[in-house]
Amino acid sequence: MKLYKKTDSHLFCGHWNDSPVEIGVTHLLKTVPKSESLHSHEYYEYYILLQGLLRMEVEGKTVDVEADTVVMIEPQERHHITWVDPV
Repeated sequence: MKLYKKTDSHLFCGHWNDSPVEIGVTHLLKTVPKSESLHSHEYYEYYILLQGLLRMEVEGKTVDVEADTVVMIEPQERHHITWVDPV
C-alpha cells in the first residue's frame, strides 16, 4: 500500500512521487497554469472534476468537462487544459 498526501498543486500524485498514474484534482485549479502546453506521457493521467467546468484539448478534440466527471488520459494521448471556470 502507498498513501499520497494532497499538496498546494492541482496534481495529487504522479511520476515524481512514484505513483503509477498521475491524478489531478481540478478544484484546486483557478486558472490554466502558465506552464500548460500540449504534451503527452508514458502513463495514464486522471483528472477528477469535483466542481465547476474545465475545457481540455485531447488528441485535437475539444472536451468540455463538468463536475462529477473523471477524465482518463491514456498513455501517449496529446492533451492540455485550455480553460478553467475560476469559480
